[in-house]
Amino acid sequence: MAQREASLSYRSIRTLLQLEGDGHNLVCKSSRRTAKSLDTCTVVIGETVVGTRLDVPESHPVITLLWTVPLASLTGWTVELRENEENPEFQFVSGEKWGYQLVLASNANEIYRVLSSSVASIPTHTDSVNRLAIIFNDESLAQRVAEALHHASDLCRNKEAF
Repeated sequence: MAQREASLSYRSIRTLLQLEGDGHNLVCKSSRRTAKSLDTCTVVIGETVVGTRLDVPESHPVITLLWTVPLASLTGWTVELRENEENPEFQFVSGEKWGYQLVLASNANEIYRVLSSSVASIPTHTDSVNRLAIIFNDESLAQRVAEALHHASDLCRNKEAF
């Protein structure tokens, strides 16, 4: 089956106050998640996060994450309301504070994750995990994506074409 461009796309912009040493640095984080491909029974989901520190406005570090999800391995699809920034080192200032988190789960570490960065001190890292969280601003969209992925994973487990 040829690759198909999927329609999952989410963008979040939020401003955070990062506490560093004796001072405060205002950080703007913009993240975008997209479904990169849907090839047979595998979906690739990407996230790009761009940060800007107001004290160094010309610097825009980029972190890219790619998750490869074999749909037949999925065993859980839950949607829950949560804060978009849970890091205790950050204080939320403005933007989208809450989102609907779609958690895709597998019984084994079969979801492959690759992290790369434009920051030289952060090396490319690959690992396998048993869950992936995708955050949406709209609960009904999160529920529809969860239902679609649930249905697709059922078809993949039964080796049915979709």
